[in-house]
Amino acid sequence: MLGNISPNIGVKQYLYHDGAAISDIAYEKLLDGENPYAISYRDTVFGEKYGRLVYDLEGHTIPNPALEQYIYFPATFLLNGVVNSFEYWIFGFSNARILVLLSFVGIILMLWFLAKKSKVRYLIIILFAFNPIYLLSFFEGRNDILVIFFIVAFLMTFIKRRYIVSAIMLGLALSLKQFVWLILPFIILYFLYSPVELYNDKKKNLKTFSLVTILVIFVLIAPFFFWSPMDFIHDTILYPGGSDL
Repeated sequence: MLGNISPNIGVKQYLYHDGAAISDIAYEKLLDGENPYAISYRDTVFGEKYGRLVYDLEGHTIPNPALEQYIYFPATFLLNGVVNSFEYWIFGFSNARILVLLSFVGIILMLWFLAKKSKVRYLIIILFAFNPIYLLSFFEGRNDILVIFFIVAFLMTFIKRRYIVSAIMLGLALSLKQFVWLILPFIILYFLYSPVELYNDKKKNLKTFSLVTILVIFVLIAPFFFWSPMDFIHDTILYPGGSDL
């Protein structure tokens, strides 16, 4: 399997997002026994193809910051890598856009279900499916659509009161990218202050929901945190937060 993913990133590299490319390499490095958060990507295929980025309209370039840090949470390269492995086994090649496409279609189907009683059901689907921002994300293989898929899956199962499944979906979303953590306070407030008749045992539901979510996050993130705490904190928290300590 090694070496079968990364060469793809050299094809039409201007269409293939560097986040997808580095996730391909991060998964391969993990299979080699290396910590994706403690290595440099300069001497990899990623470094060769994405080592420098266009900085302005005049063509000035700067070193790609991703050469020295992997800023996404572990579920990003784990899900991407596992799906890529299946793709290569089935088709003989792999590409992050396939996972993005599956996520894109999944979101549309879930929105269709969630909006089934809405008079603007078709408009919701059209606005999402033909939003140029999401279309660009799809063509470049950006992982934002994957995150949105799990957020929408969480909402759909949460509304149906499938708390364990919704907690798993939320845990996966929280283990992908940092911005998802911003919705946690609203979820807790919803549990605590929802009408009594809606949830007969809110504290029990909140406890179950919280424990399952924490378990998913722990399983996906804790191994990499304890592998090298400072490297993990630097790559996923300090650097995205504007610090390069």
